[in-house]
Amino acid sequence: MGHDRRYSLPRTSLAALLLATLGWVLILMTMTINAEARPSQAQVATDTARLEGLRQQVEQAAVAGDWDQARSTWREFQLTWLDVEDGFRDVSIDGYTRIETAMLFVSDALKPDAPDLDVVRSTLGAVGAELAPFL
Repeated sequence: MGHDRRYSLPRTSLAALLLATLGWVLILMTMTINAEARPSQAQVATDTARLEGLRQQVEQAAVAGDWDQARSTWREFQLTWLDVEDGFRDVSIDGYTRIETAMLFVSDALKPDAPDLDVVRSTLGAVGAELAPFL
């Protein structure tokens, strides 16, 4: 009768429970950190406006026949895109992919020594159309 019948978990069960709890805590912390690191839709809209301004500057330089300036501003657009693209991807992977594709066409259109203005304007217009939903 001297048996102490206290309830206790086997050590392996207790260790498993502690590991599972720790795992969930780490998952929740990671989700919180990732959520805080993601740009908000408001930030994406701000970034879109910035990109749209650069896109318009490229078009203005192209219309003026200043191809060096158009290419320079297009490089600035591309560098800006590299800084902000993650937010676009988070908001819409399809939209992000369409912007990337449209950008390739602009880059190709600007490669010749004497680009075709109509092609450059058309491809820039496609970039603008893909950016518009993010505003």
